[in-house]
Amino acid sequence: MASSSTAMRVTCGPIEDDLLTLQNIHVSQHVWNREDDRRLMARRAAPTRNGIEGVPHQIVPLLEQAGFGWIARLSYIKVSPGLLTALVERWRPETHTFHMPFGECTITLQDVGMLVGLPVDGEPVLTRNSANILGLALDFLGVVPPQSEMKGHRVKLSWLTTNFNDIADDINELHQLLPYARAWILRFLGGLLVPDRSSSYVSLRWLAFLGDFQTIKTYAWGAAVLGSLYRNLCTSTDYKTPSCGGFTLLLQLWAWERFPTILCSPFPPIPPGSPIGLRWSNTATKISMSDDIKFYRKFFDRLTRKSIIWQPYPPFEQMPEDNTQGIRIWGSVIPLLSLCICEWHQPDRVMRQFGCQQPIPNPPMTPAHVHALTLRGKADDDWTTILSPALEHWANRYAYHFAPTPPQVGLLGPNSEYMRWYRRKGKLYIDPDEVKDSIVGDVIECLAYLTSPHGRANFSVESVTEQTNRLLSISDDYRARFVEPAEEAPLPSGSYDVGTFNVPPQSREAAGLSRRRTAIEAMDHMYPTLPDRPAGLYYIPSQEPSYPSQSQYTYWYTPPRPPGFETSVPMTTTHICESLDLDSSPEPVMSSEMMDSKNPL
Repeated sequence: MASSSTAMRVTCGPIEDDLLTLQNIHVSQHVWNREDDRRLMARRAAPTRNGIEGVPHQIVPLLEQAGFGWIARLSYIKVSPGLLTALVERWRPETHTFHMPFGECTITLQDVGMLVGLPVDGEPVLTRNSANILGLALDFLGVVPPQSEMKGHRVKLSWLTTNFNDIADDINELHQLLPYARAWILRFLGGLLVPDRSSSYVSLRWLAFLGDFQTIKTYAWGAAVLGSLYRNLCTSTDYKTPSCGGFTLLLQLWAWERFPTILCSPFPPIPPGSPIGLRWSNTATKISMSDDIKFYRKFFDRLTRKSIIWQPYPPFEQMPEDNTQGIRIWGSVIPLLSLCICEWHQPDRVMRQFGCQQPIPNPPMTPAHVHALTLRGKADDDWTTILSPALEHWANRYAYHFAPTPPQVGLLGPNSEYMRWYRRKGKLYIDPDEVKDSIVGDVIECLAYLTSPHGRANFSVESVTEQTNRLLSISDDYRARFVEPAEEAPLPSGSYDVGTFNVPPQSREAAGLSRRRTAIEAMDHMYPTLPDRPAGLYYIPSQEPSYPSQSQYTYWYTPPRPPGFETSVPMTTTHICESLDLDSSPEPVMSSEMMDSKNPL
């Protein structure tokens, strides 16, 4: 039997490893083993630090026509390396979600549209081959970059800046302005939206989608940007990776909106008729945030179910059309295609972000041999053939919307079926010094021993009090597990067939993300003993039959449903969450009277 003088063995987790199969090559394993902290740097080379004021006025209408007008209006905002590092430590390549103490959450197509206004629905941005890259440059830029400025199919961003940054006053004809507009879009893509880990080059393959300014906006640029961010987050979970590409600013804006206490600055108002992310654009110099990795790591380890705003955005009826352009696929389980990248969007794992009850999710979608695919050695291959199952899936994207469940009113209880499942399958904690969950298991084991035939000889009020005092050191969120009834989860959405991808069998990427990584075993840590509590105190747990709502808007719309699906959930646009006092929960009752040993426990 354990006692207060016995240190507890704390393991890394997850308890069951059939979901998080990459844990032994994940950066969180190194953090758990107390290896040196890795500080991720965000790779980007923003074309302008002054938003729209730094863009030549002659091409602003063209950028707006192409769907990049809001991106051009984003001023330079620093990305905190500490916040980025801490989020990557919680990013799971297996599920494309962040594993937090309260469950899974992630950045979705809804966040892309609401925060930066990029179109997320439309034709897929999927490359074919590199056969005519230089021809595209000549046709759409009017000049072929010299070989000294090229690396494969990529051109230096500095070359684009030198040749297309400023526009002379006598250049005002449309055919003269189009190359400048395309060059600026390339700079936004390579420097801000989809930068690689060099942030110095951009692929000329993007030019294939920038020919006709009447149709540029019909492509799913937001989905491509999100797919690129997913891929970069996945590769950055390698401990040896020093930097992270992709639209990391979008990730930071997402974190600020979802976890408002992460900032010391007040939230500025949303500019009228603008995406929500622009609220931070004009106040970047006033934002007070930390760069300390340990601060953010502890912040996320100590989150409770009350810490996240599941639905932070205003009702979509109040937002510009650009923000809600892709509302029909916000909840679709679909591939995100970005040139040669194919990453799965899995909102069925985070249905609380859409106001729905969360069922136990289906297995992750992304096949291992597709997860690490790159252009390396396949520049001349037809990617529409390699990724043909993903193209077919995208073509039917409206049919793959998750099946809506009843509205989630209030907060999901710790004894819910989903949370019981998640505590077994998930990675709840990163820092071993912040792990408290193991205390609960150890206390239960001790109490079970005391009530067993063999342990009853050691049974006493003092021994029980010792264990309950240990529970008292755990947060209210943990104590609630013992006083709340169990909750059943709704039935999950239907599962979808990924299909067979035509990946060349000789591809080195067939091994998935485990290629080039070294697996390590997690260390066991000894949790320090708890200090003794003053004699004469005992704890009566508070009773909370229901938990308050977070007073958030719920977007309830009629999504496309798979054939044969039926639901009794009303499909009207209503606000279903009620405003309740978050501080009305009763406090624990402490008494100075010691329980008599004859009283029932």
